Amino acid sequence: MSYLFPFGKASPESQGMRSAAITEFVEVVNREKYELHGLIISRHEKIIAEGYWAPYTKDDPQRLYSVAKSVNLTAILIMIQEGLLHPDDRMCELLPYSMPSPMPERLGRMKLRHLLSMSTGHGADAMKLIPGTDEEVVRSFFASPLEYEPGEKFFYNNGVPTVLEYICRKFTGQTVTEYLEPRVFAPLGIGNYFTFENGGERARPNLAFELRDIFKLAMLYARKGRWDGVQLIREDLAVNATAQQVPNVDYAPYPTPPENRSGYCWQMWRNPPGGYRFDGAMGQYGIVIPEMDMVIAMTANEHMSYDVLALLWDMIVRNAYQCPLEEAPDDFARLNGLMGSLDLAVTGSFDGEADGVWNLGSPLFGVEKLEFSQDGDRITLTTDSAGEVTFTAGGGWTECTMPFHTGDLEPIPGHDLPHKGKFDVRRAVVSAGWVGNNVLEVCFRSPAWMGGWFFRFEFKDGRLLVSAEASESANVRRRLAAASGPGHPMSESWMSEPVTAEGVPAE
Repeated sequence: MSYLFPFGKASPESQGMRSAAITEFVEVVNREKYELHGLIISRHEKIIAEGYWAPYTKDDPQRLYSVAKSVNLTAILIMIQEGLLHPDDRMCELLPYSMPSPMPERLGRMKLRHLLSMSTGHGADAMKLIPGTDEEVVRSFFASPLEYEPGEKFFYNNGVPTVLEYICRKFTGQTVTEYLEPRVFAPLGIGNYFTFENGGERARPNLAFELRDIFKLAMLYARKGRWDGVQLIREDLAVNATAQQVPNVDYAPYPTPPENRSGYCWQMWRNPPGGYRFDGAMGQYGIVIPEMDMVIAMTANEHMSYDVLALLWDMIVRNAYQCPLEEAPDDFARLNGLMGSLDLAVTGSFDGEADGVWNLGSPLFGVEKLEFSQDGDRITLTTDSAGEVTFTAGGGWTECTMPFHTGDLEPIPGHDLPHKGKFDVRRAVVSAGWVGNNVLEVCFRSPAWMGGWFFRFEFKDGRLLVSAEASESANVRRRLAAASGPGHPMSESWMSEPVTAEGVPAE
């Protein structure tokens, strides 16, 4: 767990916010089935709201996705500070042996600052072209054709962080995390983090941080690189890194929300209402709005996380005042109660019986036979291939071993299992409830997977109907079903069809 979190707490009203507005935001998130895992809101460096949706806790590291780009940036800034690099260094001079021959003229004009600002001149994501070894990764990146003059046009390129991490190792002999450990992580108290790697390639690690550590790194930039009286990142570098470096208003490789058309910094995005943010897929954010003296951090497993940002701008950021407000103790108490009781557990208000042995007509994640036995609210589910699990059909979470071999437990050829070595990927927690008459919903979750799996068992007319779906897809489906109007134009593209099977009583 994070061993340093030096921030006091205060009521939202004392910091110019309204407890009721934050409560309403969280209630909308819950009602609309947006899958948030953790949220921290601060104003004037005071924590005015912090909460975690069970079973996730403040001590669970979560995959950062592209927030790791901002971690890479931090290493590059320190290297510039220590005289190892300069933003105007030409890449052909930094990495001469990684250049193609002959070298195109445009490539010869590509500088480090162009990588940092995602304006390398590429018109396609170079990550799609990258093969295996470290040197091949970098060679492939620079061999990719440049459609524009470096610095001319923004294009979000997932090959960039691979090259930046390679530069760090090339010039320091250390990985990004090794290099940052004494310089940034230790002073900030970032201790419970780890990397996992794709295909064993050191050039492409991903990172997992606790939410509080995302918050602390965002706060370091909000403080212009200063922490506990020490200037960890030179102020001019921190300020320059968070300023708009390139416009991206016309950036539209697919339907693009305002959050991706408000400008780009160095490995960070600009926000529509001002400021900047670390931004990782599925809703990992470190948000800084200097004009409001506000820092917000979020973890989630939500494909439509930009919808959550839009709610945040409208319900939280635009309701910030420049002076303290009259205290509202009842509203504050309600907010605290809500933030302390957040839960992703299955809830149901129906009844049912789960008994019998069932043969599935087609295997479901390697399972061909299911057995249910019930004693009151306690239900035991046994599979023929992965053991049994016992849970209560009434909310809450129970530790278990995952009884299905879902995709979260199967290695992708050439890739490590997510978080392998940090978590036992079979270990999970389970929650269940009767969501319809004789319709049992069972949800398995684990920090090792980041998301969860919903299984629905419908006992009907002597048959067992089974469906299974990953949580992000299931929650999008529920959100669209509950919407009064058309959903987000991209919502349906995120959904996969549920895996289904039908069972009949075993003889």
